[in-house]
Amino acid sequence: MEIAPAVVRLYARCAEIACEVEQAIDDGEPVEELLARSGRLLRAAHSFLRTGERDPAVEAAVEADEAARAGTAAAALAQHREYQWTKRELGRLLGLGPGDVNPLDDAEREDGAAAAARRRAVELRAQLNKELICWLHRGPCGDFAVVDLDDAAAQSSPGDETSPAA
Repeated sequence: MEIAPAVVRLYARCAEIACEVEQAIDDGEPVEELLARSGRLLRAAHSFLRTGERDPAVEAAVEADEAARAGTAAAALAQHREYQWTKRELGRLLGLGPGDVNPLDDAEREDGAAAAARRRAVELRAQLNKELICWLHRGPCGDFAVVDLDDAAAQSSPGDETSPAA
């Protein structure tokens, strides 16, 4: 399946919004919570270095932390109007029907969706990720861009306000 550049741009915007939400969650996290999570990770590292094996109790705590953060991010994204609109538009452009799973959804969870629909969502997401990486590496003219953003800004004309990665 050929993925149009417009679809890749929508996918990139969704990824950008998700990063913004993650950063907002990180910024709003109490210091005590951050220290507790860091302490658990440090204890896990020390335990692993000492024994050469993972500590199941620490692994469970880390997984619980990750699940809580994922739940918070999912709730924030569910309320984010631009993200929801972009996600729907992405699904429309990909030709997803009512029985399909959007590649931005967590296709691994069991929510009644058919296994084939979940598998298709995972495949679409992998293809979108590949296209996004290629798209991010290309400059505005379509050729491979390996310039530093500061260098690109210095090389742009004075009236040109567009980012080289845009």
